[in-house]
Amino acid sequence: MTSLDVIRLLDEKPLTGAAAKGAAANASKMGLFVIVDDFSKQKPRKTWEALMTEFEKQQKTSTVFVKEKVKEKFKIRHSAKEVIYTVKTFIDRNVDEISTTLESVIIQKGDPTIAKIFSG
Repeated sequence: MTSLDVIRLLDEKPLTGAAAKGAAANASKMGLFVIVDDFSKQKPRKTWEALMTEFEKQQKTSTVFVKEKVKEKFKIRHSAKEVIYTVKTFIDRNVDEISTTLESVIIQKGDPTIAKIFSG
């Protein structure tokens, strides 16, 4: 296990196009950051249980990702030591939304350029 293995686990992007067609089956798995970002953008938002299931599915052959006995926890074998993470708040903490009230105020009272951005 190397630091590169940890980076791949966290930030690997899925291959697309010709690269995906010519790649081995395990080369197309997604990193944890990509999965969390995808789950955060979905409406309705998926549960942390679904997120953990996807982590396990994508990382089943990983030597760095280890599922813990407690269902909402997993471990990453970093180069220095193993670190345990709790997945329950990953999706909520990754969402970049503003309230509809604030958005309405920005559109009505704000700078015209900013109002245009928020109104679509």
